[in-house]
Amino acid sequence: MLFVLGIATQRSGALGGANRDALLAADRAFDAATADQKLDGFSSFLADNVTTLRADQPVLRGKAAMQNAWKPLFENKSISLRWQPISAELSKSRDLGYTVGSYTLTRTDEKGAAVVGTGKYLTIWRRQGDGSWKVEFDTGVPDTDPAKSTRPRVTLCDLAEHPELYAGKIVETQASVIGSDLRIDDFSGPKCQSYMRLYLAIPQDVKPAPGFDVVRDQNYQKLFDNLNRGMSVVATFEGRFDPLFTWRNHTRERVSQGREKGYGKKHQYDGRIVLYTVSDVLARRRSKL
Repeated sequence: MLFVLGIATQRSGALGGANRDALLAADRAFDAATADQKLDGFSSFLADNVTTLRADQPVLRGKAAMQNAWKPLFENKSISLRWQPISAELSKSRDLGYTVGSYTLTRTDEKGAAVVGTGKYLTIWRRQGDGSWKVEFDTGVPDTDPAKSTRPRVTLCDLAEHPELYAGKIVETQASVIGSDLRIDDFSGPKCQSYMRLYLAIPQDVKPAPGFDVVRDQNYQKLFDNLNRGMSVVATFEGRFDPLFTWRNHTRERVSQGREKGYGKKHQYDGRIVLYTVSDVLARRRSKL
C-alpha cells in the first residue's frame, strides 16, 4: 500500500542521512512526550488532517477523531505505551517521510503482574513551515501471541541456510546447549552448507521486550539445573528466531538489519533464539577434549 503514497525515497548522501536522523529524532520525541504527558503529549504531534486505520472500524480522519479514539487508553492508569523507531525514509522533496518501528503495550492486571504485548507500526510525517514534523497517518499491527502461534519445526541447518524464512517467528528446534552463556552447540551437519553461532536468550534479558515470557516449568528448571552442574543439555526449544548473520563459503553474510556487530557481550553471536518453552530435556556429560 505504500506505493500508493508515491513516496520516492532518497537513500544516499549526507543530506538525506541528516534528514532521516531528524525524522527519527521526531519520532523518539513523539514517544517521550506521550509517555510524559499522555494524551496532551500525543496530540501535540498530530496534524489536523491526521488519519488512522483500525480493524473492523471506519477510517478515522482528523485530529479530534484521533484524540477521542486514544483517550480511553491514555486515561487508563494500568496501561503504558512506548515505542521506538527502527528506520526512516524521505521523499525527494524532503517534506514527506515515514518511520517504521516497534511498540510495547504494558498492562498491569488485577494481581499486579505486567502483561506485555508488542507490535509494529508505520507513521507518515509531513514537515511544517517551521521545520517541525507532524503526523499525518499512523497505524500499527500487534504481534502474534506466542501461545497461539503456529510453530514450524526446523533443524538448525534450516535456520542457517534459510534465515529469512524464519526471522522473527516462533520456531521449534532440537539442539544442545552448553555453558553459562547458553551457547547452542551441535549446529553443523555433513549436509549443511551454512552455519550460525547461536545462543539461547531469556525474554527478560531482551530489549525491546519480546511480548512473552518463558514458561518456567519443570523442564525449564531441569535445563538450568543441569547447565549449572556443567552438563551439556539436549532439548527441544521453542522460541523466536532473531538472525543477524549466517556463514556461507567461509564468509559471514548479513541477513537482517539491526545490530552492527552481533549479539552477546562480545558481539560474537550471529543470532539468537528467544526462549518461550523447552521440552524433552536430556543431560549428558561434556567432553573434556
